[in-house]
Amino acid sequence: MPKVDLRIVDKLLPLITTPKRIKIAVGGRGSGKSLGFGDIMLMLMDSGERVCASREFQSSISDSVHENLKEAIERLGVGGYAIQETRIKTATGGEVFYKGLARNITSIKSIGNVKRLWIEEGESISENSLKVLTPSIRSTADANNKGEAPPEIWITMNRGSTNDAIAKKYLSRAESELKRCGYYEDDLMMVVEVNWRDNPWFPPELEQERQDDKNNLSLAEYNHIWEGAYYDEVD
Repeated sequence: MPKVDLRIVDKLLPLITTPKRIKIAVGGRGSGKSLGFGDIMLMLMDSGERVCASREFQSSISDSVHENLKEAIERLGVGGYAIQETRIKTATGGEVFYKGLARNITSIKSIGNVKRLWIEEGESISENSLKVLTPSIRSTADANNKGEAPPEIWITMNRGSTNDAIAKKYLSRAESELKRCGYYEDDLMMVVEVNWRDNPWFPPELEQERQDDKNNLSLAEYNHIWEGAYYDEVD
């Protein structure tokens, strides 16, 4: 059975190799961060891990990353994945399932034996969801006894407002270093800034769209969409 052959942006590599409780990839359109996270989650599932993919608003499975992961399996040409209606399982015992947070945040408390929680569109997460999420994703007593690493929370996002929950709780302390070198790390978390210019597979159709936006949008709008800037300055 073919293994997952990762093709991810170089800036995402430290997220794989360095254990951290919180891992954030932040930036604008076309950066490859969500695509890269999807491939990474497939790799982790292939090694037997159980993954929960969540976002604040998910009314149905069509709002989740389910279709993206199905496309990634086809693109990577890997076998051993059983694609079901609401989840994907692997022959090694790994799986991914999906949770919407806004309407049923208490359901996250019932999740057990999850090694990774992937939050898509992290800029939309509310303070209430974040408050419930972080203590709920934790090691089981059995995992603690075995000395296993604690579960990790992975977040992909563009910046929204400086008043958004993740911006206030995590990004605010990282911004100066992200501006300087695109990377921040402390004992709790790791944050990488990744944008279109960091993506060696940035497609020509997106480049055409980017150039059009650069010529026709305000600088604040362009920077928010493509450079991952906060939208506070956008009318």
